[in-house]
Amino acid sequence: MSTLRDAGTSGPLPEPGRPQSMDEFVDALRDLRQWAGGASYRELARRMSETPDGGFVSHNTVADLFRSGRRWLDLDLVDRLLRAFGLEAEQVTRWREACIAAHISTRQFESTEVLRQLPDEFSAFVGREHQLSEVLSWAEADREVSAGPTVVSVEGMGGIGKTQFAVRAAHHLIENGLFGDAQLYVNLRGFDRDRTPLNPAEVLDSFLHRLGVPGSRIPNDLDGKVAMYRSRLVDRETLILLDNVASEDQVRELIPPHRKCMVLLTSRRSLAGLDNVRHVQQSVFTSDEAVALLRKIAGSARVDSDVEASEEVVRLCGYLPLAVALAAQRLRARTAWDVSDLSDYLAVQGLEGLTAGGSGLQPIFDLSYHELSSRQQRCYRLLALHPGNTITPGAAAALTGTDAVSAQKTLEHLLDQNLLQQNSPGVYEFHDLLRAYVGSRSEESDREEDREAALERLFTHYVQTSSHAVGTIYETRSVNGDLRFDKKSSFFPCEKAGQWLAVERANLVATAGAAAEHGYSEHAVELARILANHMQSGGYFREDEILQETAIAAAERDDDLRGRCEALLNLGSTFAWTGRYKNAVDCLSQAETGFLELAEHRRYAETLNTIGRTYDMSSRPLCGIKYYQRSLRAFTDAGDTTGKGRAMVNLGFAYERLGKYREALRWGERGLDLLRTANAEGSVGRALTNVGRVHAWLGNFTYSFRTLHDAIAKCRDNVDVLGEGAAFNALAFANRRANRPEEALELLDRSYSLFANTGNLVHECRTMVELGTCLLAVKKADQSLDVLQKAFEISRELDDWFLRGDILNTFGDVYLSENEAQISLGFHGQALELAKAGSDSYNQARATCGIGEAYLSLRSGRTARRYLEEARSRFVDMGVVESSRVAELLKNIDREEEIYVE
Repeated sequence: MSTLRDAGTSGPLPEPGRPQSMDEFVDALRDLRQWAGGASYRELARRMSETPDGGFVSHNTVADLFRSGRRWLDLDLVDRLLRAFGLEAEQVTRWREACIAAHISTRQFESTEVLRQLPDEFSAFVGREHQLSEVLSWAEADREVSAGPTVVSVEGMGGIGKTQFAVRAAHHLIENGLFGDAQLYVNLRGFDRDRTPLNPAEVLDSFLHRLGVPGSRIPNDLDGKVAMYRSRLVDRETLILLDNVASEDQVRELIPPHRKCMVLLTSRRSLAGLDNVRHVQQSVFTSDEAVALLRKIAGSARVDSDVEASEEVVRLCGYLPLAVALAAQRLRARTAWDVSDLSDYLAVQGLEGLTAGGSGLQPIFDLSYHELSSRQQRCYRLLALHPGNTITPGAAAALTGTDAVSAQKTLEHLLDQNLLQQNSPGVYEFHDLLRAYVGSRSEESDREEDREAALERLFTHYVQTSSHAVGTIYETRSVNGDLRFDKKSSFFPCEKAGQWLAVERANLVATAGAAAEHGYSEHAVELARILANHMQSGGYFREDEILQETAIAAAERDDDLRGRCEALLNLGSTFAWTGRYKNAVDCLSQAETGFLELAEHRRYAETLNTIGRTYDMSSRPLCGIKYYQRSLRAFTDAGDTTGKGRAMVNLGFAYERLGKYREALRWGERGLDLLRTANAEGSVGRALTNVGRVHAWLGNFTYSFRTLHDAIAKCRDNVDVLGEGAAFNALAFANRRANRPEEALELLDRSYSLFANTGNLVHECRTMVELGTCLLAVKKADQSLDVLQKAFEISRELDDWFLRGDILNTFGDVYLSENEAQISLGFHGQALELAKAGSDSYNQARATCGIGEAYLSLRSGRTARRYLEEARSRFVDMGVVESSRVAELLKNIDREEEIYVE
């Protein structure tokens, strides 16, 4: 902080002497002001506001310090004023002692005088409306029912705006007619670089003076001071604001036990040790609140002229109120800048750019950092190396080289100090600016080899723990034994494997990238391989895509052909699930060649199986069958029973697509038996789904329902979100075919909720088609058309002929239900052409039936008969229940013809 002494003084420093009254002390302050050059009140206010610990001071507050007739002065404000004059610590002490002597000599207040000692409000205060209302509601409710005071602790990291909120809340309470008898305020200096925290005795001396107790009557012992303080507040509606609390012990004696009192506390630390306290945890601003603060300080014209740049500025400030205020003050002072200039400046300068007029964030963060022990500081620095956004105790233990219990204890202490944040139990995170701050501290204080060792421990922890988590859920071993990652991590509770993977998912992706960046390619490749099945089963395709692309690049740098082929296989699978079939085949073809070269027979067979699935899903089931058959032979040669089972199940799915349901059932049941024999629980759920769906095609509904319920349970047990969604879809399909469309609609809601936002357009589209069909069955034609139109657009993007055939036929059925037979003919005609081209037997039969029904509606019985007879023949060949319905239509035509002949 610059001082007035820097600007020049005149003559020797005045001494305060031993003033006998407050007026004498104020006269001495006036002499000191003249000695310092006669600075204006605005200049003094500006310099006092630059102190990092005290907050904003208005020029009116400064002027009030020099007013005659004062009976007391705020010692904290006096201290700041003296430092603004440029006095040294020893000189400040002498003047402070003189101020205390003046207080003691000043005669007591009249007992009827109302004490109003709250600081001025911050003129640019924004937001926090909900919390302000909450504080008011607590105060009002406690007046009616509580036997003790209302105590609220406002907590949060440095720069979050705790004092400003507490002051605003205090004024808000007064404005609402509460605590009108007295308001007391003190800065307890819990976080002050230059001064020690105030002890309770000092504070009580000051409060008792303000409450009208002569110095000669104030007890010398703490217990006596407390008793007198409490007696003075009996039956007085008093609001007490204790700012910058260092610890619970500092304030216990300052909280009166009376129902009519309210105490507001602010602290960077958690004050959980106090009884009967409500906690208000201050979080960063929302984007709108942060922009509102920027606008209030820098001016609405400049801020609103570039909304995008303004939003970027507050993002770079981490939405931290003090950071936004400092940025706004810089913009206000730089009249040639616009908001984009400020954004560019902050993007380059980072934390160091968040200063204005001698104030900055770094001193604020320094205060909290230096409160930590050297061991805690080291741990805090190493935590900043974590490449993800959140930190769990296991990851913290790996980084710091400790055990999980000790790591969690450190994390909790940092959380209590508001140096970390927490949005869910057991998961901790940095504020972006604190991460930048402590990261720079690590670069300054930690040796590079120590930082590198911490990262290696973290990378290995994630590989080990991911392996055992995936192995626990899917009952498979995932770690390559050659890589020395086979030691079970002590940081992982096996019974919570799914929860651990969910919490760490984003971190795992970030860790793979960091491992590759730091030269730990082996770790990056292993993470991608271990997590591929879990990511795809859970529908986390975007995350898996990033993982596999990272692994491919890392493997290529190390000439690791096996690792590259594994990643190509997994990436190809993800591309197939998300409808990018050309990309999928390209990746899979490279993997096929590589595994063949490596003589990796099981992986080669797996690649053939995945190529088959890709062709199958892209409306080329005949090509899919060829690859499935090749993979079946390759799995057999490799002695892989699980692989054989999955290949057989896939063959069943391909034959189902072709309308060969008996053949589909034969392959599906054979595959299911093999998977059960191999205890391949992770694959049994999807096999059950395929078998249950085929039984629904064939009209075996009792068996279908039982099988599909088993499929749902099995997929859920194995955290197979994709499989569970498909099973719900299949069960809805079975219910609809069993003439239970209302039940089907409920099941489709559950299916769609599992597929939504996964990027799996194939399953999402299938669910929408089934939904459109069910809506038609419950006579909601308009809603059916809306859903089908959306599904049709997705099917065109996927280039899935089978789905498009389903949709076109359903369009035809909807329009026929609305007596639009000509339009219906058009849709069924398109479906028929598409089905013939794609070997889609069911949709070919369905389209033929739809054309027949349309002609029947148009009273063209002879033409209708021809199409319906062809449809019945096809349905009979497939063994599906539709054949019975078409037979009834043909009987109706026969009866009408008999009536016509008679």
